[in-house]
This record gives sequence, C-alpha cells and structure tokens, in this order.
Amino acid sequence: MNLPDFRLHSGYATQTVTVRDLVTHRTGLPRHDLVMVHSPLSREQLIKRLRHLELSTEPPRARFQYNNLIWPERNSLQYGMGWVVSNYRGVTLVDHGSNLTGASTALGFVPGRNVGVYATV
Repeated sequence: MNLPDFRLHSGYATQTVTVRDLVTHRTGLPRHDLVMVHSPLSREQLIKRLRHLELSTEPPRARFQYNNLIWPERNSLQYGMGWVVSNYRGVTLVDHGSNLTGASTALGFVPGRNVGVYATV
C-alpha cells in the first residue's frame, strides 16, 4: 500500500496491512472514535496520528474490528471513525447509525451547541 503518512503503532502492521484490510475492518486497530469528536484536526492530521493509537490485535487480519478511520469524502460528507460529519445551514452535525438483527440505533449531535440525540428501536 502506498500511503506516505500511513503508520500504525506496530511496524509489522504498517508493512503488512493492505487496502483490503482497511475496508474490511481487519487492521488490528480498534475504534478510537473519540479521537475525532470535537477535534480541530483535519482527516489528514488524524491519519498521521494513527501511529500513536495502540492495536488491540496483531497480526492484521486476525479478527474483524469495526473501524472507519480512513474513509474518503462521500457526496461532500466526511466519513471517518464511524461518524458522518456534515454541515447544515452553517452548523456542523455529527451522526452515526447502526443496524443489527432486531435493533437499529442512531446517535447525532451538534458539537458547537452541546445538543445530542440518541435513539434505539
């Protein structure tokens, strides 16, 4: 993989992780979602800091661990670390949703206004 700033906590993992590992959540890197919440850092700056986040499993591909630290922008939305960051009328919105058999959960908040909503059905 040729991503010049991509480094994981382990040199071995950095050398062996593939793009397929990234998109199938098998890098050994746990969620670390709170790294992004209220962060002034850009996605590029966050990627440069991956090397400081410990792995919870090694070698890569040892098991599935949900993590979305390196996803590109989609339709002008940033998707990173499992959260969608968007702008609505000049206000930053952050949300995430998940569906499992028998349950759906949604979480959204407005960081600049200390407002949040959580729902499970």
